[in-house]
Order: sequence, then structure tokens, then C-alpha cells
Amino acid sequence: GTARGSASSSVPAEDGRANPAQSVGSVLHEKLSFLLADDVKVNAQILKVMLTRVCHDCRVDVVTSGEEVLRKLDSDEQGYDAVVVDNDFGTEGLTGLDTIKHIMSRPAPPRLVGMYSSSLSDSDGFKQEALQIGANIFLSKPLPTQEALAQQLEDALLKTADKRQRA
Repeated sequence: GTARGSASSSVPAEDGRANPAQSVGSVLHEKLSFLLADDVKVNAQILKVMLTRVCHDCRVDVVTSGEEVLRKLDSDEQGYDAVVVDNDFGTEGLTGLDTIKHIMSRPAPPRLVGMYSSSLSDSDGFKQEALQIGANIFLSKPLPTQEALAQQLEDALLKTADKRQRA
């Protein structure tokens, strides 16, 4: 298949006009590393393909549990810019929310911590809880178009860069 849309369109300024200084995809042109966790291999593969299409020079590693996320974060010398976890890893082990809590309790969590969930379990309360414990992006399955995914990632990365500059 071909990519739908472009990840390099302009972001509208607050007055609705295009803001060429801040184009969608500028942050996504950095060399970013993603750690993706989902126990359903097909879901993980779909998101991995989408990430590699919207983020032009990125590394995407895939694991299948919250425990593996934490082990990978401990053992990866290069570190990860972003971690995206499924909310449900089955009946055993850490949930997606538990995993995010552990990630956010670290001295230097990744720039972007996200969760994605099926629309069946995607209640506003669940989304709010994920955001309150530190997630800065929440994706619903089925996943958005590539253009929408690029925009959501870009927005979240720009917000985290803003917060770090102010800190």
C-alpha cells in the first residue's frame, strides 16, 4: 500500500493561517528510537510499519509485555525517545497503565510515553488515567491514518520539548 497523506504539511497557526516555521514532521525527521509493546504481533507490526513511514529515520523495537519494556529500558545503552504500550497484555503481568507508572517513576523517562487501546476499552476515564500518570499521547485502535499519527506524534514531541525547555 501507499502512504495516505503527507507528514510534511503545514500546521495552522492559531488564527487559522499556515505556519510554515512549524511544519508537521520536523521533529519526526530527527533520528528517533521507539520501543513498542503489544502482545498481539499483528497489531505491533501494523504500528511499527506506520511509525517507520511517518518517522523517516527511526528505530522501532518491539516487545510483548510490560516486563519486557522495563528490561529493555534497563539494558538499551542508546536509550529510547518514545515508548508506546498496549493497555492490555493479557491476564498475567503488568498492565499498560502499570508499565507507564513504572516508566514515569524513573529518573529520566523517555521524551514520549504513549498508550494505545482498542476502542472497546477506550473510555474517557481510562484515557484520562493514562494521561494523569504520565502518558503524553493516547492512540485508539483502529489506528489513525498515517497523517493523523504523524500529527499526534509531532504535537506530543513538541509539547514535551516545550516542557523540558521551561524546566
